[in-house]
Amino acid sequence: MAKTRQTKNDIIEIIMSYPKYKNSKKSKLNSLRVADLKDILIKIDTEVYVDISEEEREKTLDDIFKKIKEIKELSNKIGIDNIFYNEQYKELEIARLLKHVHNEGQGSDAVFNNENCEYKSMNGERGSFQYHWLSESKMEKLRKTPHHYFCVYDDSGIFITKIYYISKDKIIPSLEESANLAKENLDIINKSSKKTKTKNTDAHKSFSLSKIIELGGELVYSV
Repeated sequence: MAKTRQTKNDIIEIIMSYPKYKNSKKSKLNSLRVADLKDILIKIDTEVYVDISEEEREKTLDDIFKKIKEIKELSNKIGIDNIFYNEQYKELEIARLLKHVHNEGQGSDAVFNNENCEYKSMNGERGSFQYHWLSESKMEKLRKTPHHYFCVYDDSGIFITKIYYISKDKIIPSLEESANLAKENLDIINKSSKKTKTKNTDAHKSFSLSKIIELGGELVYSV
């Protein structure tokens, strides 16, 4: 079922329903950005959940771990050995929404029409999509991955709100540039150092959502 979109006024009403904010002036809250109001809500939720007895906390933790165990048992039934490793549950959800075949373990995240797919995700629209450890072997893998998908979750990291698609020819040049620059820097470091550094830990590239759209990102899923 699709989530109901909250208006700014809805968020303000929720905030003012809490005792700490019941005497706040609505006009003052209304002057804040929606993002700031959501930050207040997150802070309130944190305070609410922290303010429980030790007995309630332990019982809640027991419930959480029981559910985690249940999820692991259910995932084992369909051949997924470690659904929590590297957030595989997110890859599974994205693959299911896009009708791809999820690929557990090393290699591409999924396959569509016998072609590899790469998934990236972030929470909210103010973060960034990350490509880490762009070694030559990693770049070779990405060059062989025709399809790249960028998934936006809501701020809680639970609900997918949008998925964008980019073909490799639009994303690889930026990755190549970052990988090559990091390699040049590594060569300079090694020439001036007595100890050779073999792992290129600086080879990263991040993309904002606006950059993905600028590069030609196509919206393929939205709620």
